Amino acid sequence: MMLFIQGAFGNMRHYKPVFLEDNIDIPKTTIPTGAGQWGYSNGPFESLKNFHPVPRDWMERIVNVVYVSRHESGGHFPANNVPDLYVEDLREFFGSL
Repeated sequence: MMLFIQGAFGNMRHYKPVFLEDNIDIPKTTIPTGAGQWGYSNGPFESLKNFHPVPRDWMERIVNVVYVSRHESGGHFPANNVPDLYVEDLREFFGSL
């Protein structure tokens, strides 16, 4: 009930301190990492249509980023919503290794 009253974004404030640069105590991995960022432009929630993806430099703090792709749509389940585009991303990432 409290989540409904405050809205989902009110609960996000608890995560902010965790992601400040001084608070991240995670050893950086050298494993090549790819990230696909899928927008919600075709999703049911108006407030997520302008959701900003995670900046690449944030990812690079803890992983060895070798591939990043950003898409307008695809949502939370891109393999289900846009399978051809998802497979294309997988091929590009693994082909670059």
